[in-house]
Amino acid sequence: MRKSVLVLMLAAFVLFGMSTICSATDKEGLDIGVVVERLNPGMFHVKLENGHIVLASVSSKMRQDPMRIQPEMKVKVQLSPYDQNRGRIVYLFNVPNGGYSGPINPHIPGRPD
Repeated sequence: MRKSVLVLMLAAFVLFGMSTICSATDKEGLDIGVVVERLNPGMFHVKLENGHIVLASVSSKMRQDPMRIQPEMKVKVQLSPYDQNRGRIVYLFNVPNGGYSGPINPHIPGRPD
């Protein structure tokens, strides 16, 4: 039984490409919107282009970078397939200061200013 499933998956991969097998990496459900308000840390209300307001959290990859998401920023949201009122922010379009949220001119000890 398992061998036949693997053979079918391999045939689908060869004929149609990886997207047939890995539907989790599918790019459907991506929408562009504007952050309306900031809620708890990592949670935002985002107004999509079609007028819907969704509750969006920051994706784990974006949490690693020192960026601050502010209201009126344009973002790309991946909507949940189970609840269309929830999503995940996966991309920032207009990041001020190159995405660095620290001091603009940090003082480095031992180096003259």
